[in-house]
Amino acid sequence: MLEDIEFSSPQLLETLVKIPLTDPKNIDYSSLDDRDFEILLYSLTKRKILESKYLGQYDDIQLLSGIRDKGRDCALFYNSNQVGLIQCKKYAEPLTPTIMAKELLKFLLWSFTDERIFYYTDKQRFNYIFATINGISEDAVNIVNSFSDWLIDCEKFDSWCKTIIKDYSGLQCKINYEEIKPLLIEKIKAIKIYVLQAVDISTDLIAYKDILSSFFTIVGIIQTDALKPLEAKLDRFLAKAEHSNNDIDKIADQIKDSSTILEQVVISSFSNTNNYHIDRAETDNIFNWIQSPTKEQLAFIVGEAGCGKSVIIKDLLQKCRNVDIPTLAIKAEYLKGNSFLELQKILQFPIIDYIRTLAQTSTVVILVDQIDALSQYLSTTRDYLLAYTELIVKLQSIQNTKIVVSTRKFDCDNDPEIHQLAQNSQRFNIATLSKQEVEQVLMKISCTKDNLSSALLDILQTPVYLEVFCRIYSSSQPYINIRTVYELYNRLWDKLVLENKSLPVKDILFAIANDMHSAQEITILARKYREQDHQVIDYLCREHLIEINGGTIQMFHQSFYDYVFAKCFIEKESDLITLLKQQKQSVFIRSTVKMIVSYLREYDQRKYLDTINTIIACPGFKFHIKHLIYNVFGSINHPTKKEKEFVRDVICESDEYLCQFLKNCSSPDWFDHILDNPILYGFNSPKSNLENIQLSLFYRFMGCRTNRIICFISENRELPIFKQENVLGLLSCVDTWTDDTFELLESYVSLSLRDYRHIGLLIKIVNSSTEYVVNILKNQLLDFLKIHKEDNSVKGNEYELLILLKAISEKQPDVVCEILFDAIDQIIYENLDELNTILDRQLLEDKLTQEYEYSDNENNTCFLYQCLDLFITNLINVSNINISVYRQYHTKFLSSNKWIWLYCSIIVLRKTECRERNRLFLDFVNKMSVIDGFAGSHPLQHEAYELLIEVFQNFSEEDQKIIVEILFALNPSWERHIFDKKRPKYFIGNTSYRYLRGLPKSYWVRHKQYRRKFQELQRRWGHYQYDWQHNVVLAGVGVPSPIKSSAYEHMTQKQWIQSFIKYDNGYHRWIGHFPAGGQEQHASAFKRVVKELPDRMLSVIDEIIFRPDINITYKISGVEGLIESKRFPEKSCELFCELMSLSLEDYMHKQLIWAILHNPEGIIVNKKIFDYIVQHAKHNIYEDKDDGSIMYGINSLQGSACMCLIMQYNQVLYKDLIIPIISSISKSCPTGVKAAILYREAFLKWIDEQKAFEIFQQCLASVNNNLVVAAQWSLQYYYNQYAKELSTFFYSAIDCLTEDTVRRNYAIFITQMYLKGNIEYENILNHMVEVHKETISVAIEVALAHYSVPEYKVRCVEILDKFYKLDDENICEAYECGILRDDHHRGMDLKEYLPFLTEYVKSTVFKSGNHHYLIDYLFSQAAKYPKLVLDLLQIIDIQRLIEGNKKGWYRQEEECQKLILGTINYVKDDPKYCAIAIDILDNILKHSRMQDQMMHQIDSI
Repeated sequence: MLEDIEFSSPQLLETLVKIPLTDPKNIDYSSLDDRDFEILLYSLTKRKILESKYLGQYDDIQLLSGIRDKGRDCALFYNSNQVGLIQCKKYAEPLTPTIMAKELLKFLLWSFTDERIFYYTDKQRFNYIFATINGISEDAVNIVNSFSDWLIDCEKFDSWCKTIIKDYSGLQCKINYEEIKPLLIEKIKAIKIYVLQAVDISTDLIAYKDILSSFFTIVGIIQTDALKPLEAKLDRFLAKAEHSNNDIDKIADQIKDSSTILEQVVISSFSNTNNYHIDRAETDNIFNWIQSPTKEQLAFIVGEAGCGKSVIIKDLLQKCRNVDIPTLAIKAEYLKGNSFLELQKILQFPIIDYIRTLAQTSTVVILVDQIDALSQYLSTTRDYLLAYTELIVKLQSIQNTKIVVSTRKFDCDNDPEIHQLAQNSQRFNIATLSKQEVEQVLMKISCTKDNLSSALLDILQTPVYLEVFCRIYSSSQPYINIRTVYELYNRLWDKLVLENKSLPVKDILFAIANDMHSAQEITILARKYREQDHQVIDYLCREHLIEINGGTIQMFHQSFYDYVFAKCFIEKESDLITLLKQQKQSVFIRSTVKMIVSYLREYDQRKYLDTINTIIACPGFKFHIKHLIYNVFGSINHPTKKEKEFVRDVICESDEYLCQFLKNCSSPDWFDHILDNPILYGFNSPKSNLENIQLSLFYRFMGCRTNRIICFISENRELPIFKQENVLGLLSCVDTWTDDTFELLESYVSLSLRDYRHIGLLIKIVNSSTEYVVNILKNQLLDFLKIHKEDNSVKGNEYELLILLKAISEKQPDVVCEILFDAIDQIIYENLDELNTILDRQLLEDKLTQEYEYSDNENNTCFLYQCLDLFITNLINVSNINISVYRQYHTKFLSSNKWIWLYCSIIVLRKTECRERNRLFLDFVNKMSVIDGFAGSHPLQHEAYELLIEVFQNFSEEDQKIIVEILFALNPSWERHIFDKKRPKYFIGNTSYRYLRGLPKSYWVRHKQYRRKFQELQRRWGHYQYDWQHNVVLAGVGVPSPIKSSAYEHMTQKQWIQSFIKYDNGYHRWIGHFPAGGQEQHASAFKRVVKELPDRMLSVIDEIIFRPDINITYKISGVEGLIESKRFPEKSCELFCELMSLSLEDYMHKQLIWAILHNPEGIIVNKKIFDYIVQHAKHNIYEDKDDGSIMYGINSLQGSACMCLIMQYNQVLYKDLIIPIISSISKSCPTGVKAAILYREAFLKWIDEQKAFEIFQQCLASVNNNLVVAAQWSLQYYYNQYAKELSTFFYSAIDCLTEDTVRRNYAIFITQMYLKGNIEYENILNHMVEVHKETISVAIEVALAHYSVPEYKVRCVEILDKFYKLDDENICEAYECGILRDDHHRGMDLKEYLPFLTEYVKSTVFKSGNHHYLIDYLFSQAAKYPKLVLDLLQIIDIQRLIEGNKKGWYRQEEECQKLILGTINYVKDDPKYCAIAIDILDNILKHSRMQDQMMHQIDSI
């Protein structure tokens, strides 16, 4: 993506619409739109990177454009690796742990699809920064420093991850959660969380006023104190006027009355159930959102048709009323207006004024039900929908409102207006009813699930069909044969239509269905039918077959309309072929066609088979229609003899027909017929395409025909389809294993833990035969433990194997203990530490478990450690039931001398409650004393200490005496070592005291013979901090300060002085085996406290600056802290001058220079200090060490001083001196120092632009890699004005572009110069793309970014034309990213970009990559230019478009479908373009690898 560098002016920032600002310290960031807020954070961070504020952390930042679903906004780079990001969302509420968790998980899950966006090493964690303008909640504050641990332990972790994957199709197709979970946890542990709050951003903005002024216009500040009395009077006046003109009670009543339509129409209980109502969990979730303080105002209820969205809306209305929340409920399909004003007229009140009035005193809720009824797919005009979108937008402008809108999932995803509204809203997905909820309803009508087919139970999970069943159910009737909605409606028709002989119910329903079909509307006027036969209409309403509201009729559900129309159609002997041709084979009649075919089968089977034959054989019928026919035919239960003959004589005679039939076969009865006739259905065919379809067929029926399939495979192993991998895949679907299943498995393979697929099979087998699995584990687990560390091919098996072990643990935990102990003990024995022998250790350590600590919440990620965790957990559980099991292991533990088993022993003892625990612990103490086990401060010793103080008082006097004497006698060898030769010191008694200090004081009172000895130890070791060390690698862990952080803020001046004397250069301190902090850490803490509390600490600095007995390090740190505080610039100057006069080492001078460089506002630079800076800027003492790099230059004393000198450009007294000095230095200084000068040289422009440029050229007289890198930042300020003068440099620099980021920035400069008409840059551009092919992508992106600028357009086209013939995926991606970026920033208009897009889609390069961004862009333009979109799609090879490359086909198919479905309705009145649209859709479906999913989407219309 392009860097955010301004191409048309010498400023870094883009030109923005500026926002008035009265107080720079109190900025309202909510006034910025989302993108401007991102640019603001980008600009601040970019500036700080350029000013070396993040040395060693980041060296680049890129502003990301449009990749919202990957959870990131600004990417931070170091050495071309993305090592961090800033999440730039303007959160409307304080950051909570939940918000942070979801955003972080979303990003990490996306990182599995693109490894480039997440980089970390053992030494470098990935920094994830949340930028928030509304602060952070208390809960989040408490866990931010340990966020990774909190997240991994969170009980919602799995559900959050699975929900995110479900919500993003791009994740669904690319990752398997269970497979990546261990790696996900590893990544979480590599994350460091930071929170950037508004106050932090404001502090930076005040420091960078040029950035501040680019976003905000500072206006005069009015003193508001004088206005407060006036404001109070005005408030009273307005309140009085408001109440006099608008009676709030009357407004509330009118809004309540306007909600009655929804209350009357929506039935929320099931028939014949005594008004039984299901309280949906989703209702509570939405109501909680309504009552929450979040600033988010809009929520969408999204679900399939008939899932109960309207009932949830009605329940929400009642809940709101119960707590006196004013609520307006609108049924969108009954209240239609072709404009917002028309909608207000229909409502009969000024809705915005009324809502605003009510919102002054309380939250107001607006519920809009079934907005999808107005969408492009169900309505002939877009005006109705646009009126509602305008209403919703207006309502969002009113504070204190919550708007809830319900829609079908299809419209939410595919209708442009609804999709746009829903994008930035809270989304509540509504699932179908659970099986348990269905069973509860069935109980109310005395029906049991055993009387119903599984297919019918699935259907009844949709509430509308469950309601139908409740209306028709009779205990005297069988329902086991009902498997489809059509068959369910047959029963409804029989009961409510045919059985009513007294009224012409059937005729009226047929007439209504015919009229709806003719009008192509789901509602028609009711008056005609009332006049014709009001009794029938009343009957139909009473039986809920139709609904009448607002003078219009509609069927109770769309599927019932399809059913009635199909019956009418067939009984009138109409012809389906003719209907399809009349309707242009539209996708909108698919549900009707399905019902017609189903009814025709019952009504006239000969005509039914002839019709099917005609449709599938005729090339004139669209693929989607043929697919529908195969789908209906393949779902038939109890196929007739004629249907089987039709399959034999017609279907099986054609490979095409056979493939489609097998793909769409969903009936168990058809499947049985297939297995009875395998040769007929091509199972002896070696064709790979047919084999895949056949295999898919077996998977489809593995759940309901398991035994039949097992027998079939056993009897037909010679068939080509039954290769080993295919059979194993099918067996992985078996839940209950029989002897036949095991026999089949063993005839194909011997299971091995080295194969993750085999482990998956073992997990399945556990429930059927635990013994079978246990035998395999006993024989293979040890070998697996031996190889898994070295063999990467089996690493992925660890997670599955752990699941297997846990599954067995639920049944036989004692057996798992035995397996794990034997395997782990052996592998530890083989990996004992050689130092055991060298150091004569009796407590044996090993190379594998040295970092192990028990975790009962799955914190450990090492597989061996996870096995140990499981072993201990199982042993605890078993021991609490049967202590004799533990006794056996206790003996093994104590006899092994291995530290890991002793550790396991103490953990189990701590967590086991039994009468024998004291005796077992006494055995443990004796063993530990014999093998020197109490020495150290690791988990083994810590757990022993904790159990000692826990159980000591439970021992008898005699046993207590034994323990005390053992502890007094401890004499580990380390206590006799000298740790500091300068200050010899032994540690005799330290270990004894470590344990004895935990005994109750009462014990020493009672036992005088031990008291004195204990007191001696206490006097010697009581002042030590006894911290238990975790088993972690200590390399890289910072040394702490010698004083607790909390104590620093409370130290007096005297205490500070004393501490400086104590913690001098010679101070050393140890805690146990480890060093504590000394002078360096104490000085750093001192600097921090001075910065935070400068007023209090100034006197301390004043005193130490003149004291020779105080180390110079503390003096420098104090002055640094004072400068950084920016509190006393004059005093900082005075103290700085005192420091300058002392004898300082070079690194100390550099510290002082840096203090000025990074905090110029914190010190007044007088002549003495200025001369000091100049002195070091001129003097280079390390010339021989200069490697020429910018890193060396800015970290050298001379380079730092040169930069510091440049940054004095705004000092009036010295500005005339700076340029001559820098000019002189740059002529002779080493390359590294020259690079440091270039790094900030452009600031000299503010003194004299021409002279500054001359110095810039002078520094670049000799071009090399280091200088090219260093010049980037300053080039931004020169390359526009001095393009001609810089042309030679740019040409030479091309050969020095070795780093990706640098190469990219120079490509931007060069392309920009070419576009601006600098003719000499054409040659430079050609040279660049020839030498660095990757810069072609940058040139394309820059050209597209300026395509709409008239004076650049010709040259933009020239650049774009250059690369059309290249067959390169990366170049294709560049075109796509250019489309994305330009559309995001400027809303590129299709008509303007059509010439470019037309050439692009014809080109060779177009065929080389994916086209997500192009398809997204065309979708956004489809409403405005549907015909132009279709013209472009006609040019494109649709098969190539939906396939893309291997990496992106899944998403691309989805997007193509969404695009064409979003276009079809716009051209349905134009026969030519309607036919084009249907042809394109059909072509997509024909080549789709996701046909079933796509057909489901189409059938949701």
